[in-house]
Amino acid sequence: MDFNGLIAQVVDTLGSQVTTAQATALLPFVEARFNRIIDSPEREIEYSWTPDGTDTLPSDCWRLRDMWLAGSPDSTLRAVSPDMGRTLYGTDTGNFVAYTVTGRTLYFWPAATSTNTAVVHIRYQQTIPALSATNVNNWLLTSYPDVYYYGLLVQCEAYIVNDERIPLWKSALEEAVGELIAETRRLRYGASPLVRRATVSA
Repeated sequence: MDFNGLIAQVVDTLGSQVTTAQATALLPFVEARFNRIIDSPEREIEYSWTPDGTDTLPSDCWRLRDMWLAGSPDSTLRAVSPDMGRTLYGTDTGNFVAYTVTGRTLYFWPAATSTNTAVVHIRYQQTIPALSATNVNNWLLTSYPDVYYYGLLVQCEAYIVNDERIPLWKSALEEAVGELIAETRRLRYGASPLVRRATVSA
């Protein structure tokens, strides 16, 4: 199934109570919710660059995971507030030790300049690529077409105020998303249950 197949299937299921144009217009609302509730390794992206003092988060960054100096995976940069950054590192020089995010702008401490040579590596959660007539597929639709299908049905039923069928599609959506989340946990942590590590006090 691709974007066109998804829209056609939803329109067919609803007996043409919504048009192709209406279902297409409602899809971004569904995807906005997916970005909030779906946490999957498929969304994780790694990226590196050399900061120069005019740095911003990648345009597709939904949530920043972590940041470190390239070549030094143990040198994780500390996230701090702007005030703390200025107070603790405002007059320092040398390698970056911390960063601040304001809106989508990144500030490094000590401050990055155009002569900086250090490379920063980040891991972030990507915004789920939006479907459209020109981008007819993404990883979520390929692997979990039922999640898209039920999600768009819920949105369409709400649009046409068909309150009686909303609980049906909503229940199916919640089940499909629950299965997706369970599968992504297995991908991250394996099939074995998490075991608490024992600590010994001196």
